[in-house]
Amino acid sequence: MAEFPGAVKTWVDLIDWPDPSASRASSSDINSAYAEITAIESVLLSFFSGGWMPVSDTWTYASAQTVNVPSGAASIYGKGTKIRFKQGGAYKYFNSTVIANTLLTLRAGNAYSVDNAAITDIAYSNALVAPGFPSYFSLSIPTWSASGNPFTNNPGTYLGNFKMIGNAVILTFSAIANATSGATGTIIATFATAEIPAVTDGTEIGLSMNYSTGFSGTTYFITTSAFGVRRSDGGTLFTNSEGFRATVTYYL
Repeated sequence: MAEFPGAVKTWVDLIDWPDPSASRASSSDINSAYAEITAIESVLLSFFSGGWMPVSDTWTYASAQTVNVPSGAASIYGKGTKIRFKQGGAYKYFNSTVIANTLLTLRAGNAYSVDNAAITDIAYSNALVAPGFPSYFSLSIPTWSASGNPFTNNPGTYLGNFKMIGNAVILTFSAIANATSGATGTIIATFATAEIPAVTDGTEIGLSMNYSTGFSGTTYFITTSAFGVRRSDGGTLFTNSEGFRATVTYYL
């Protein structure tokens, strides 16, 4: 049985060249060498053909967004590493966002969460594109608020998602205001903390636009899971029946 990738094989019987008759390799060592080569080839083939590196370690449920892993995780995984595994059905996909010695924090929008069940078929990838991995993760409708007058009626049609490229998080969201919106000032979208990678430094700023009027604006940090949008001149970015789109990039 191959020890790769869990450990480095230790050989006991070695051939003593140039006189092989002095010390011959045992059949068990020859079989072990064959098993090790086959295991290495299988992993390399999997990685180079698809970008996924199989994981032989045991992972267990810690919470809906975290998994317990063997010691030394920080030397293997990074912020933004792509993760996939199964829990009795099809693959689940995540980005790792916080890496502790024995704990990985994962995010996948509203698409996936970790169940309190066995974790199998584990693999990870740092490739820019890995087969099967989603182009982005959708986000649930945020909680809407405003720095001035509150919403009489919350925005209607909404789209929101994030994707990670390395440790960069690209967050995009858009909505159309109700015909009687009522909100003024900075419009604030607070996302579910379990769905997006948490903002860590608070200096993030991005762009926004009212695509009904053409007014441009900014998107900026409010809290670890909330962003505000406002017009570039400080006014309300969108009002009754108007639509907007916002994007911001931040780094973990």
